[in-house]
Amino acid sequence: VMVNYSIFSKLKLNVKFIQILRNPIDLAYSWYKRGLSNRFGSDPRVFTLLLKKQKKPYPWYLYNFSEKFIHMNNCERSIYYVILLTKKSVKEYKKINNKKKIYLTTYEKIVEETNKEILNISKYLNTNFSKKTLNFIKKERLPKKIKNKERANKLKFIKNKVNPKIFKELVLFSKKYNKNLYGLV
Repeated sequence: VMVNYSIFSKLKLNVKFIQILRNPIDLAYSWYKRGLSNRFGSDPRVFTLLLKKQKKPYPWYLYNFSEKFIHMNNCERSIYYVILLTKKSVKEYKKINNKKKIYLTTYEKIVEETNKEILNISKYLNTNFSKKTLNFIKKERLPKKIKNKERANKLKFIKNKVNPKIFKELVLFSKKYNKNLYGLV
Protein backbone atom coordinates (compact mmCIF):
# COMPACT_ATOMS: atom_id res chain seq x y z
CA VAL A 1 0.00 0.00 0.00
CA MET A 2 2.83 2.44 0.79
CA VAL A 3 3.95 2.28 -2.81
CA ASN A 4 0.64 3.92 -3.75
CA TYR A 5 0.14 6.13 -0.71
CA SER A 6 0.05 9.37 -2.73
CA ILE A 7 -2.84 7.95 -4.77
CA PHE A 8 -4.74 6.85 -1.65
CA SER A 9 -4.22 10.22 0.03
CA LYS A 10 -5.89 12.01 -2.89
CA LEU A 11 -9.07 10.07 -2.13
CA LYS A 12 -9.32 11.91 1.21
CA LEU A 13 -10.54 8.78 2.99
CA ASN A 14 -10.50 8.57 6.76
CA VAL A 15 -8.20 5.54 6.94
CA LYS A 16 -5.15 4.33 8.79
CA PHE A 17 -2.34 2.29 7.28
CA ILE A 18 -0.05 -0.32 8.75
CA GLN A 19 3.26 -0.64 6.94
CA ILE A 20 5.16 -3.82 7.77
CA LEU A 21 8.78 -4.01 6.63
CA ARG A 22 10.79 -7.21 6.58
CA ASN A 23 14.45 -8.05 6.12
CA PRO A 24 14.92 -8.20 2.33
CA ILE A 25 16.83 -11.50 2.52
CA ASP A 26 13.91 -13.21 4.24
CA LEU A 27 11.37 -11.52 1.99
CA ALA A 28 13.14 -12.35 -1.29
CA TYR A 29 13.66 -15.95 -0.15
CA SER A 30 9.98 -16.25 0.79
CA TRP A 31 8.82 -14.77 -2.52
CA TYR A 32 11.11 -17.13 -4.42
CA LYS A 33 9.97 -20.21 -2.47
CA ARG A 34 6.33 -19.24 -2.99
CA GLY A 35 6.94 -18.79 -6.72
CA LEU A 36 5.60 -15.23 -6.84
CA SER A 37 7.67 -14.20 -9.85
CA ASN A 38 5.95 -16.94 -11.92
CA ARG A 39 2.36 -16.38 -10.86
CA PHE A 40 1.48 -12.98 -12.31
CA GLY A 41 -1.51 -13.39 -14.58
CA SER A 42 -2.12 -17.04 -13.69
CA ASP A 43 -2.96 -16.96 -9.98
CA PRO A 44 -5.92 -14.87 -8.79
CA ARG A 45 -4.45 -14.82 -5.27
CA VAL A 46 -1.58 -12.67 -6.55
CA PHE A 47 -3.49 -9.44 -6.65
CA THR A 48 -1.69 -6.65 -8.45
CA LEU A 49 -2.43 -4.53 -11.48
CA LEU A 50 -0.93 -6.20 -14.54
CA LEU A 51 0.11 -4.62 -17.82
CA LYS A 52 0.98 -6.48 -21.01
CA LYS A 53 4.35 -5.93 -22.55
CA GLN A 54 5.70 -8.13 -25.32
CA LYS A 55 2.48 -10.19 -24.96
CA LYS A 56 3.29 -11.13 -21.35
CA PRO A 57 1.69 -9.85 -18.14
CA TYR A 58 3.94 -7.85 -15.82
CA PRO A 59 3.17 -6.06 -12.56
CA TRP A 60 2.50 -2.34 -13.09
CA TYR A 61 5.72 -1.38 -11.29
CA LEU A 62 7.81 -3.23 -13.89
CA TYR A 63 6.29 -1.67 -16.98
CA ASN A 64 9.43 0.31 -17.81
CA PHE A 65 11.83 -2.48 -16.89
CA SER A 66 15.07 -3.03 -18.71
CA GLU A 67 15.74 -5.92 -21.06
CA LYS A 68 17.99 -7.55 -18.46
CA PHE A 69 14.89 -8.29 -16.37
CA ILE A 70 13.62 -10.68 -19.06
CA HIS A 71 16.78 -12.77 -18.71
CA MET A 72 16.74 -13.00 -14.90
CA ASN A 73 15.94 -16.29 -13.22
CA ASN A 74 13.08 -16.52 -10.70
CA CYS A 75 15.27 -15.95 -7.67
CA GLU A 76 16.84 -12.85 -9.24
CA ARG A 77 13.37 -11.54 -10.11
CA SER A 78 12.19 -12.05 -6.55
CA ILE A 79 15.13 -10.00 -5.29
CA TYR A 80 14.46 -7.35 -7.93
CA TYR A 81 10.78 -7.09 -6.90
CA VAL A 82 11.61 -6.83 -3.21
CA ILE A 83 14.24 -4.13 -3.67
CA LEU A 84 12.20 -2.15 -6.20
CA LEU A 85 8.98 -2.16 -4.16
CA THR A 86 10.76 -1.45 -0.89
CA LYS A 87 12.63 1.50 -2.41
CA LYS A 88 9.36 2.88 -3.78
CA SER A 89 7.65 2.43 -0.39
CA VAL A 90 10.48 4.12 1.52
CA LYS A 91 10.57 7.02 -0.94
CA GLU A 92 6.80 7.45 -0.60
CA TYR A 93 6.92 7.23 3.20
CA LYS A 94 9.61 9.92 3.41
CA LYS A 95 7.40 12.32 1.43
CA ILE A 96 4.45 12.00 3.82
CA ASN A 97 3.86 14.94 6.14
CA ASN A 98 1.19 13.42 8.39
CA LYS A 99 2.74 10.16 9.53
CA LYS A 100 0.01 9.73 12.17
CA LYS A 101 -2.03 7.91 9.51
CA ILE A 102 0.67 5.25 9.19
CA TYR A 103 1.86 2.76 11.77
CA LEU A 104 5.33 1.58 10.80
CA THR A 105 6.50 -1.76 12.15
CA THR A 106 8.54 -4.78 11.14
CA TYR A 107 7.86 -8.44 10.62
CA GLU A 108 10.60 -9.16 13.14
CA LYS A 109 8.88 -7.10 15.87
CA ILE A 110 5.58 -8.83 15.23
CA VAL A 111 7.17 -12.28 15.41
CA GLU A 112 9.59 -11.69 18.29
CA GLU A 113 7.57 -9.23 20.42
CA THR A 114 4.12 -10.39 19.38
CA ASN A 115 2.00 -9.33 22.35
CA LYS A 116 3.67 -5.93 22.69
CA GLU A 117 3.44 -5.17 18.98
CA ILE A 118 -0.15 -6.39 18.59
CA LEU A 119 -1.04 -4.23 21.61
CA ASN A 120 0.62 -1.22 19.93
CA ILE A 121 -1.27 -1.90 16.70
CA SER A 122 -4.52 -2.31 18.64
CA LYS A 123 -3.98 1.07 20.32
CA TYR A 124 -3.21 2.67 16.96
CA LEU A 125 -6.45 1.25 15.53
CA ASN A 126 -8.47 1.99 18.71
CA THR A 127 -9.36 -1.69 19.08
CA ASN A 128 -8.77 -4.37 21.68
CA PHE A 129 -7.25 -7.81 21.74
CA SER A 130 -9.89 -10.43 21.19
CA LYS A 131 -9.95 -14.08 22.14
CA LYS A 132 -9.55 -14.89 18.43
CA THR A 133 -6.36 -12.82 18.33
CA LEU A 134 -4.95 -14.67 21.32
CA ASN A 135 -5.93 -18.03 19.80
CA PHE A 136 -4.24 -17.10 16.53
CA ILE A 137 -1.06 -16.04 18.32
CA LYS A 138 -1.04 -19.33 20.21
CA LYS A 139 -1.76 -21.37 17.03
CA GLU A 140 1.18 -19.71 15.24
CA ARG A 141 3.41 -20.40 18.27
CA LEU A 142 4.28 -16.75 18.70
CA PRO A 143 6.32 -15.04 19.92
CA LYS A 144 9.42 -16.79 18.66
CA LYS A 145 13.02 -15.84 18.05
CA ILE A 146 14.14 -15.31 14.46
CA LYS A 147 17.35 -17.23 14.14
CA ASN A 148 20.33 -15.60 12.45
CA LYS A 149 21.49 -19.05 11.32
CA GLU A 150 18.28 -19.49 9.29
CA ARG A 151 18.87 -16.14 7.58
CA ALA A 152 22.49 -17.12 6.88
CA ASN A 153 21.25 -20.37 5.30
CA LYS A 154 18.77 -18.44 3.15
CA LEU A 155 21.54 -16.10 2.05
CA LYS A 156 23.78 -19.03 1.16
CA PHE A 157 20.93 -20.60 -0.85
CA ILE A 158 20.32 -17.31 -2.68
CA LYS A 159 24.02 -16.80 -3.40
CA ASN A 160 24.08 -20.09 -5.32
CA LYS A 161 21.08 -19.04 -7.43
CA VAL A 162 21.85 -15.48 -8.52
CA ASN A 163 24.28 -13.25 -10.34
CA PRO A 164 27.00 -11.91 -7.97
CA LYS A 165 26.01 -8.30 -8.71
CA ILE A 166 22.38 -8.94 -7.69
CA PHE A 167 23.56 -10.84 -4.61
CA LYS A 168 25.77 -7.93 -3.55
CA GLU A 169 22.86 -5.50 -3.98
CA LEU A 170 20.67 -7.69 -1.74
CA VAL A 171 23.34 -7.88 0.97
CA LEU A 172 23.86 -4.10 0.92
CA PHE A 173 20.10 -3.53 1.02
CA SER A 174 19.81 -5.87 4.01
CA LYS A 175 22.52 -3.90 5.82
CA LYS A 176 20.52 -0.69 5.31
CA TYR A 177 17.46 -2.43 6.73
CA ASN A 178 19.35 -3.72 9.77
CA LYS A 179 21.07 -0.39 10.41
CA ASN A 180 18.02 1.90 10.60
CA LEU A 181 15.16 0.60 8.44
CA TYR A 182 16.43 2.38 5.32
CA GLY A 183 16.77 5.66 7.21
CA LEU A 184 13.19 5.64 8.50
CA VAL A 185 14.07 5.43 12.20
